[in-house]
Amino acid sequence: MVGLAGCLVLAFALPLSSVVSGAAVLAAGAVAHAARRAAAS
Repeated sequence: MVGLAGCLVLAFALPLSSVVSGAAVLAAGAVAHAARRAAAS
């Protein structure tokens, strides 16, 4: 719970462009992970 609160505070303290960039990188990683899992099975 403390980690989540810290993450939210950090997200609101950062500029919007940094938050959007981080979300895009996270989404790209999730897509790559899903694609590799699908290819392996």
